[in-house]
Amino acid sequence: MTRTLLRTLLSFLGVMACYSAYALLVAPVVTPPPPPRTTATLTAAQREQASNVTRRYDALLATYFPADHWTRQNPKILESDQAMLLIKDYETLEGGRIALNPCLMIFFPEAREEGSAAPSDAVILEAPEGAILQFANGMDLAQAKIGRLEHGVLNGQITIRSDMRQPGPEDDLTLVTQNVQLTESRIWTGDAVRFRLGANHGHGQQMEIRLLPRSASVPENGAGFAGLQSLELVKQVKMHLAFDRPGLLPGEDSSAAKGPQPPVEVTCRGPFHFNLIRQVATFEDQVNVLRLNPDGPSDQLTCELLSIFFEKPNDDPKTLPAATANRRQPSKAPLKPTIVEARGAPVVVRSPSTGGGARCQRLKYDLASRTLSLDDEKEIVLVQHNREIHAPALEYQLHPERGRLGRLWASGPGWLQATESTRKVQVRWQKELRLQRQNGVPVISLLGRPHLESTGMGHLDADQVHLWLKEASDMPGSPTPRSGSIRAEPDRLMAQGNVRIDSPQLTGLTQRLEAWFQAEPAANSSPPQRQATSTARKTSPMAMRPVGPQRSRSSPVGLPVGRTNRVAKQYDIQGQLIRLQLKTRQGKTSVADITVDQQVRFRETRLETPAQRPLVITGDRLQVFHADTETAQVQVRGDQARVEARGMSMAGRTIDLDQRTNRLWIDGTGTLGIPVNKGLDGRPTPSEQTLTIRWTGGMNFDGQRMRFNRQVEAQGQHQTLRTEQMDVTVRQPISFRRTAKSPQVELHEIQCRGGVFLENRSFDGPRQTSLDRMRTEDLRVNHLSGEVYASGAGWLSTVRMRGQNNPLDPTAKPAAQATPASGDQPLEYLRVDFVEAMEGNFHQRQLAFVRQVQCVYGPVETWNQLLDAQNVDGLNEEAVMLDCDRLVVTEMPQPVASRGAIELEAQGNAVIEGRTFTARSDRITYAQAKDLLVLEGTGRNDAQLWRQPYVGGPTSRAAARKILYWKRDNRVEVDDARFFDLSQFGSKKSG
Repeated sequence: MTRTLLRTLLSFLGVMACYSAYALLVAPVVTPPPPPRTTATLTAAQREQASNVTRRYDALLATYFPADHWTRQNPKILESDQAMLLIKDYETLEGGRIALNPCLMIFFPEAREEGSAAPSDAVILEAPEGAILQFANGMDLAQAKIGRLEHGVLNGQITIRSDMRQPGPEDDLTLVTQNVQLTESRIWTGDAVRFRLGANHGHGQQMEIRLLPRSASVPENGAGFAGLQSLELVKQVKMHLAFDRPGLLPGEDSSAAKGPQPPVEVTCRGPFHFNLIRQVATFEDQVNVLRLNPDGPSDQLTCELLSIFFEKPNDDPKTLPAATANRRQPSKAPLKPTIVEARGAPVVVRSPSTGGGARCQRLKYDLASRTLSLDDEKEIVLVQHNREIHAPALEYQLHPERGRLGRLWASGPGWLQATESTRKVQVRWQKELRLQRQNGVPVISLLGRPHLESTGMGHLDADQVHLWLKEASDMPGSPTPRSGSIRAEPDRLMAQGNVRIDSPQLTGLTQRLEAWFQAEPAANSSPPQRQATSTARKTSPMAMRPVGPQRSRSSPVGLPVGRTNRVAKQYDIQGQLIRLQLKTRQGKTSVADITVDQQVRFRETRLETPAQRPLVITGDRLQVFHADTETAQVQVRGDQARVEARGMSMAGRTIDLDQRTNRLWIDGTGTLGIPVNKGLDGRPTPSEQTLTIRWTGGMNFDGQRMRFNRQVEAQGQHQTLRTEQMDVTVRQPISFRRTAKSPQVELHEIQCRGGVFLENRSFDGPRQTSLDRMRTEDLRVNHLSGEVYASGAGWLSTVRMRGQNNPLDPTAKPAAQATPASGDQPLEYLRVDFVEAMEGNFHQRQLAFVRQVQCVYGPVETWNQLLDAQNVDGLNEEAVMLDCDRLVVTEMPQPVASRGAIELEAQGNAVIEGRTFTARSDRITYAQAKDLLVLEGTGRNDAQLWRQPYVGGPTSRAAARKILYWKRDNRVEVDDARFFDLSQFGSKKSG
């Protein structure tokens, strides 16, 4: 549209130049006659000279006029280097006026040599009804002098025409008006003006041409002006312009237009003004540019002022010849438009044919740099297809290569919105939006707390966001981009400063977010076919494809990997730096790799059930590889690296998870917490507790068994276990690749090697009731069956509230007769040492100690006081020792008491020894519930009992095959007695 308008204005420039040449050539040939209204008489010599002139120019005139035209019938011809004046006759009138009738002028764009070919772009001015000119000071024909032109009238219809430069009628010029008047300062007409330039045509009312005043340095030549200053059509301007582009906004692909395009109609209430000094053409007052479309709504631009700026010629007097500089004439070179500018309140562009539109107060298009600028006191609106942008000011520069992204700048605050299918993407910023190239790569920058939001996908906020784009061919299989078939795709994204992510599956906070995009072809699918839509819609340089986070997948332990669970999960991620590797496939985006650095916190915020415990990851660095597959690898590193999942928690300097091998491991020092409802000894706990395991030599978990190495310590609420190596087997294997609901961790078996120490404390409310300790070489506890086994030498000790008599002392008084030394309940201590093994079943509440069993029992004053079984003399009066080959301890449940009653069975050379007694038999049993002690001998060895009333006192002895003693009643029975001193017991003899 701009180029066509300018070509039309160029025709006006030619017309004005014709008027100027006409004024300069009339003076030498016209003089006022003495009497008014007399006709001049030519001599024979003058007629002959005129005839010769006619014949000399006949070939030239034949180029422009037919044979019957009056210019071919012996006209009077006057010429200069660049113009010819043709008239039939003239006469002088009163007041120094002269009448020319008819009058025609030919203006040549350059000085013409005689005999040269007639130029096609000459401009012809015709005044068939003649002209009347008024000169100051009259004129002297004899001296060829003419006064200054004061006024002139071109009567009737005036026609200006030219075949212009191009062959054919495409750029032919025709301008028709009438009753033109002129002075030394202006040329005007109050009548209508019609014009046509090729396929372009239009009309207006009241034409006025302003002339440049004569410079003092120009010699007096009878003309009072030196050139043209401006051209104006005052009102009711209307132009129809041929336009080869499909829309009114710049940047559309003209190759997309097929066949002739509808014309463009420009109207304004006026005026239309062309300033030749500043080289600016303007349309004013209700300017309406209408692109006619017979098949649908028309495209339209409305404004109050439309300005077209042209490239100024080189008129510097220092660089031009003196004669040219003195004339101060505009350059004769074709006008070249540089800037088109529209102003209004508002400027509105509607382009239904291309899906575009704009609204602003000022629109400017720089043709030289191909830059479009829009600004407004409030905000501009620019729409194209399903994209819309708002900002106080916007500037866009097209790329030299069609289809590629140019340069864009929008000052803030502003927003951009795009809709594709059912998804809407909206971007807001407070400072500015920039699209520019860095090393040839287009980069979008959003500054001033930008906000990016997508329907169903959440939003992203940051202090600034930068998006690197890559331009790829839209033709499948094409190795290089082809002109017009280029699409822009996201390549890399960086967000900085208080970055916040909020989406249906992911929320987060970081200081810096970096994301890389990788396009992958769809598996087992043919290359995508181009859709049968307009190329301009797909490849418009102002089109931006929306970019935003997509739904990721999740694993059974809660990581966003693998296939999507039935219940959509949500995660919150925090860290100083987050890096994402994104894969796009068939229009969908998935997270492939994740890296989070510094102050990492990754937390599951939406769970499958309210009772489920969330996944929490903390550390200095989190890395997830192949997150969009079921073979993901996860690594957490840091001084305080920690993972919590489904109640389990683990910590270490490096935590690794490999879904492909279904393996979780921690190198070096680490900690693991497991929710349990049983203690380390396999016995149920009153409530769920956390078992914490620490180690220094690494941990490995294959989904079934956890192995902990070196300086292993397992600690429950009231239990502690130390060993060099521990294996923990879970009841139900855990698959890190399965997407079904994860099972609750439940221990199956604990196995320890390399030395074991176990400590257990029991409580009744806030009061401690027992302290149990054990040391052995190896230990295996099965939580399901209750079986326990320890191999090698070891020992077990227990300190308990003293609620019964000494189970190993056959001479002690009943508990009812014992009086505590203080208000606190006294404590009792029991230790069992063994050489070969310990075995039993916690469910059955039974333990057996094998080979060289040594047991010591006695009261103690504190929980940590020990009794030395090797130092009999150092024991107190109530302390007792037991030696045997095998000792079985069973805790029998009681219907009322919270603790069960103890039953002991010592086998093989059993010896019980205290300070005032000694008992020896092959088998010794004690039932705490019955308060019954039984000593049994064999056929060869009797059960024997020695007792002193006090240390150093007389000794009494009893020997029998079997001795039964009820301590509570101080009653004894003997079976098959060999020797018995009844004075020692209130008892009876049997057998």
